[in-house]
Amino acid sequence: MSLLPGSFQSYGIEPSVHQGSILVGGNDVMVIEGPFSINGSIVIVGNATLIVRNADVNFLQKKSQQWNITLRDPKGGRPRLSVENAMIRSDYLLGLVLYGNSSASISGLLSPKTPVSLYGDSSTVIDNSTLHYFYSNEQSSADITDSIVSNGYTRGTAKATYAHCALDAFWCEGGSAEFVGCEVDYVGLQIVSANVTIRGLKGGHISYFEPRTNTSLQIAPGGSVPDLVLRDTEILSWVFHTYETTNLTISDSELGGLLAMEQTTATISNCSSDVSNHVDIRHESTAYVFSSTFDRATARHTSTIWLVDSLCSVYEPLDQGRICAPAWVLEVHVQDSQGRDVPNAVIRAVSSLDPNLSPQQTDGSGRARLILAEVIRDINGSKPVGMYEVTAQYGVYTSRSSLEMKNHATLDFKLEGLVIGELDSVPVVLCLTVMLPVLYLTKGRGYGAEVGMAECAATLQT
Repeated sequence: MSLLPGSFQSYGIEPSVHQGSILVGGNDVMVIEGPFSINGSIVIVGNATLIVRNADVNFLQKKSQQWNITLRDPKGGRPRLSVENAMIRSDYLLGLVLYGNSSASISGLLSPKTPVSLYGDSSTVIDNSTLHYFYSNEQSSADITDSIVSNGYTRGTAKATYAHCALDAFWCEGGSAEFVGCEVDYVGLQIVSANVTIRGLKGGHISYFEPRTNTSLQIAPGGSVPDLVLRDTEILSWVFHTYETTNLTISDSELGGLLAMEQTTATISNCSSDVSNHVDIRHESTAYVFSSTFDRATARHTSTIWLVDSLCSVYEPLDQGRICAPAWVLEVHVQDSQGRDVPNAVIRAVSSLDPNLSPQQTDGSGRARLILAEVIRDINGSKPVGMYEVTAQYGVYTSRSSLEMKNHATLDFKLEGLVIGELDSVPVVLCLTVMLPVLYLTKGRGYGAEVGMAECAATLQT
């Protein structure tokens, strides 16, 4: 139903059901008071206004989102919604959606099956209300006080402020959000292309928290970590979603869940939760879990989860995903023939079930650390790995050993014939040995020495 420009119409006096959708446009004002039932949507466009005051509005739907309340198409004006002391009911989910520069002022609304979505640069102010999901998208803004919201979201560059509210969960996928004096069961942060280290992130009362100041943070070009500020807020647990090439390290924290996508490398240590928690690793991501507890571990696509000294109730390997549980730490120490530490030695561990482990290099003290599996779980079941062949190599010097991982272990290698004090001279001899034939074959071509050096360097790296 379209009203005449500048007209005023009141609904809700008659008990009958309005059949069909209502379109309010121009400068029209539509008021709903008392009981009102409608078998259709209400759409506000142009510079029109919908006022719902002291009303009980019932949308007769046969399925979720069949009807909606939508503010859109400002056409030089600004669609407005004003709600005062009202109930909006439906047997199924009913969307309230704001586009463009539309605005809503809501006070005292009871609508537990109404998800609210803001787009464009729309805005809303809400108090003393009960809502379903609340989505802040694009450049929108929202101020919500003294309200109950099932789930809240911020995305894009949206801004949302919650004061003295209660939420089952809040997901900060972009933009910025601030909580003051709230109670939130789960707080979720989305991290894209960043190196993030988090320590001691607990549940309970949070006096002040902001990821950009309370964590170690490096963001790659094109990456993002949302702006989140918590003040005097109660948190039950934390959840993280990671995307693209992200390195996430979490320790000594109350971790409700991790969803790692694309090429994430996650290291989790000494984490648990008083509520159900889940680590879900996807695509080409890898998670190393130390001394932590999860209810469920899921590895999808070609991802891998390593569980070291950790407890998990349900293992869920899907696609080509693998869960290595239990897994153990192998400490390797490499010395030369005179007992001196050998840095930059290459350590490889290979088994028939685990042939593609990345090699590690020893540090300045000649030590390296490998994570090896006792059992590998995939979509076909659980299989013991059996024996690993471990090799320590520096240049032409090699030492080997075999072991089966059933607990944490150490291996000491001695590279016979290698004297670390002569390390500087060994590469020169090897280089000359490789270069002479190359120089001979390329004599007179002007670039033979460069080719020889390149092949020498490649040989020394093997």
